[in-house]
Amino acid sequence: MRYAFSLVVLSCLCIGCGPTSTEETSPEIQEENQTTPTPTTPTPSELDSEAPGIPTHTGVSNCTEIPDKVSLCDWMARSQAIVVAKIITLKTSDAPAITTDGTKTITDQCNASVDAALVIGIEVETVIQGNLGAGQQLQVHIGTGLLSHWGPTLRKDNQNQYRWTGPGGLAVGQRLGIPLSYNDSLQQWSNRNELLFALRENDSLSLQEYQIDSCDVIAPEGLEFEDISSLKMKAQACPADSQTTQQFLEHWNSNPAYFSLAQCHGSAP
Repeated sequence: MRYAFSLVVLSCLCIGCGPTSTEETSPEIQEENQTTPTPTTPTPSELDSEAPGIPTHTGVSNCTEIPDKVSLCDWMARSQAIVVAKIITLKTSDAPAITTDGTKTITDQCNASVDAALVIGIEVETVIQGNLGAGQQLQVHIGTGLLSHWGPTLRKDNQNQYRWTGPGGLAVGQRLGIPLSYNDSLQQWSNRNELLFALRENDSLSLQEYQIDSCDVIAPEGLEFEDISSLKMKAQACPADSQTTQQFLEHWNSNPAYFSLAQCHGSAP
């Protein structure tokens, strides 16, 4: 199967259009179907890091201008939802993938090697902002471009199995904070290049480490001084900013291999 991909943002990209996929559902549909099931007991994954952590975001360096930190409200406006969640599955995905042959075709079949995307299955514990509910389970897609800027990242070993390149990768059972956005045209949730955060024992927050001279990492001011409760209160006080959210969804559609898809080093059959 192959899909024609265009840089023109599809009209269905707006927040509120309902996807047809049964695997992923939009924020509004999920809000209508909110349930609070018994927390899942996760099964360890072959991708589990032996020394779990949150990978450092290395980003893109050698830029002419380093972005300033932004306020918590401006940072939260870049995502449709921000949640504290438990990782319940970790897997790689070879499809859909976008081709590198110049056509930028999104395909379920590739006639060459593929750099896999990472799919993080999460179970929501606390909603900081957004139309999700505790107990909901989502598949969060991390594209090959974003994954390549995580250290450690995932690489194939000599048995052709993906492994973290060092300590500090993700593992099933971890709790973390994760900003989320949903792309209606791709029917996928993704982190969309926003910084993650870890939770300390007292539920205070620790921002994902990042390369200080990165050109494409936007860090929030003061997040490390918050805990889950105070961050949720500040999110409720922030003004709605659908224009900013829409802007970053359009950015995602312009480069889906970076944000959520695998990459096919060839063409579609």
